[in-house]
Amino acid sequence: MQTKSLWDVLSHPKLAARLSWPKQKIQYAIDVCRALNYMHSLRPKLIHCNVKSSKVRLSKDYRDAKLNCFDLSRDQPFESFIAKAGLTDIQWSAPELLIQGDNTEQVDIYAFGVLLF
Repeated sequence: MQTKSLWDVLSHPKLAARLSWPKQKIQYAIDVCRALNYMHSLRPKLIHCNVKSSKVRLSKDYRDAKLNCFDLSRDQPFESFIAKAGLTDIQWSAPELLIQGDNTEQVDIYAFGVLLF
């Protein structure tokens, strides 16, 4: 059985009802924070560039969350990011990425804030 993304669970009421909120929400947030902290502490820094609910995989028992899909995770030009991510991901993107093309760890933090919202 394949694990589901956070997006899959939240978009289906029957699956979402299986979660104990807010405890699990907080645990998922902590899990994603730990992943981002680890990535951003590496040298050179690893920037995910595409943090969103469909990139957060839940364990089969729904206790843990893992950040996945690191295909965009590198220091790369903005044009390359848009070409790979596609225009559908813009709503998760930080203004400084869209306006100036700045691809820093703050881009991931902004997207994490959108994820929490």
